[in-house]
Amino acid sequence: MRCPRCQHENEPRANFCSKCGTRLGAGTAAIDRMIEDFRRRLEDAPEDADARYNLGLAYRVKGQDELAIIELEQARQQSPDVADIEAELAEAYHNLGRTEEARQAAERALALEPGHERAQRILDT
Repeated sequence: MRCPRCQHENEPRANFCSKCGTRLGAGTAAIDRMIEDFRRRLEDAPEDADARYNLGLAYRVKGQDELAIIELEQARQQSPDVADIEAELAEAYHNLGRTEEARQAAERALALEPGHERAQRILDT
């Protein structure tokens, strides 16, 4: 599970972040409500790339990288020049062991925004 504070990747069942100590899993009900809110928003406005990106982020926070990738790939199609979308995709792919796709997404993020920290971290692993 990724820490919402420092973004450190922790064991899936960890209660606290091993890097910064933040409690993990807290706010699950709030994340579920956020997911539902963004889903409803997308029913009314399927081309809303911001809502799709934020839905992908919510899935990532919840540890559902497969669902996050679906939303983030659609967000990429709608907004192809956003480095953060590529970086989120890179991290989600990396978490699932899809290393080639992670590398490609990280490289796209760096092409859009040289020095993008999270994208560079994926390439360095």
